[in-house]
This record gives sequence, C-alpha cells and structure tokens, in this order.
Amino acid sequence: MLSKATTKLFLRDIGTKKQKYWIFFDTETLGFNSHKHQLTEIGAIVVDMRNPRCPIVVDSYRQKSRLLSLTRLRMCYPFEGRGMSYSDIMSMTRYGEPPGTFQFVNEDELISGFLEFLNRYNNSLLIAHNASFDMKYVSVRASKYGMSMKRHDVLDTHNVAKLYLKPLIKTGVEAGEEYYLELSKVLAGKRDLSIRLGHLAKAFGVDSDQWHSAIADVYMLMGVLTGMMSLFEKEKDRDITKFFSGEAMKKHRRRRRKSRKEKGVRRHKRMAALRNQA
Repeated sequence: MLSKATTKLFLRDIGTKKQKYWIFFDTETLGFNSHKHQLTEIGAIVVDMRNPRCPIVVDSYRQKSRLLSLTRLRMCYPFEGRGMSYSDIMSMTRYGEPPGTFQFVNEDELISGFLEFLNRYNNSLLIAHNASFDMKYVSVRASKYGMSMKRHDVLDTHNVAKLYLKPLIKTGVEAGEEYYLELSKVLAGKRDLSIRLGHLAKAFGVDSDQWHSAIADVYMLMGVLTGMMSLFEKEKDRDITKFFSGEAMKKHRRRRRKSRKEKGVRRHKRMAALRNQA
C-alpha cells in the first residue's frame, strides 16, 4: 500500500542521472505502423543538465529523409482510409520546408546518422514524449536496413506528466488554488487533462509555434521537462497520493489489457499452426 506519493519520488530518481548526457529526441513519421510507414525526420539535442536551471546544449542532430518509392506510389492513389493522408501529415510536420544547411537523405542514411550520433555518448539518457513509440519506430525501421539500436536508459516525459503532473494539478484544483485552476484550464481535454506536448508547452510558457517539427519539438520538450522539474521542486512535499494512485492503477490496467491481447495473439498463432500441420 502506497503510504504517501510526492514529486520527490521523481526528483530523487532523476537526480541520480544528472551526470549523464541527456539526449532529447523526436521522430516524424508518415503513420503509426512502423512496418509500413517510413520515417521522415529525426531531431535530437544533447544537453548538459547538471544544473537543471541552466541547461546547456552541447550537440545536435537533425535530418530529413527522401520519400521512398513505395511512399510515392501510395501517394498516387486517392486517399480512402481513416485519419490523415500522407499529404496531410507532411504538411503538419512541415516536411517540405527548406532544411537549410543540409540535404534530404535516404531513410537508411537518416537512421544510420542518428545511431552514430547516439553512439558518441556512452553515458546517456534518452528522453522523448511517448518514448515507446519513437524507440520502437527507430528500432523497427533500422532492422529493415540491417541495423540495430543499442539498449539505452530512457525517460518518457508523457509518463512523468501522467504520474506526477496530472495528480499534482488535480490536488491543487481540489484545494481551490488559483495557479492550478489556470493550469487545468490550459490543459483541459474532452475527458481529462491533456498532456500532449504542445499543450504542456503552452502551460509552461514554452514556444510551441513549430509543433510537429522534430527539431522544434525537442527544444520544446526540454523546456517542458525543466518546467515540470521546477514545479516539482517547489511542491516536493505535497501529498498527491489520492490522484497518483488512480493514474498508476490506470497504467497497470492498460498493461494487463495489452498483455492479455498479446497472449491471445500468440494463442491464435499456435492454434493456426496446429491446424496447418493437421
């Protein structure tokens, strides 16, 4: 039974990683299926965070990839699916904007360049918003070209916001505090507080005009994380157990549903294999 949850739990854990190189990164893709849709951009910055109040950017990586022949072929046909078309996604992610001092490269060069960039920093912490998506996408696309991504220590700022920021805001709102009432208005979603990167940026006063451009997103992400850490430091002794427990249980239930679904898929494959043998 959790006796008392506070943001001090997160600060204590992240404090042990200040000596690492913090690599904020983001990907832009043409969909959610890493086996089907290509990567179009990767942006990353390496930050010295030994003093969180004054982060120092020491290196950066940004590259956009050319469209694959298969991607171009798909764009020739009328879009009849759900969601956004390739053209809509490319417009949203500013794919066609002049890259400036670099050239568009092939997707394999985009990935190999990023992996080489990561390999320069052995003692690193990778940071992304919805990190599981970005890590999986890069890993799957890399495997298509015979490359592999090493294991890294990873921090998902989406989870940080879900487990600590949302409970903190809800606790403040319940107490009727003006600051948290304003924050809740900025992050108001249809059912719950929105913790999308652009909305968090607005809440912490970080420029979000170029949202969905990979390199702009990583600078935005750095501002959001430092903003959350500053707030957590101020409120490190506040008890957020009531709402923390709820978010933790939601996450646990999602993991259980995912596990059951994966077991069902494996069972279905085994049964299909047995039927084929018969």
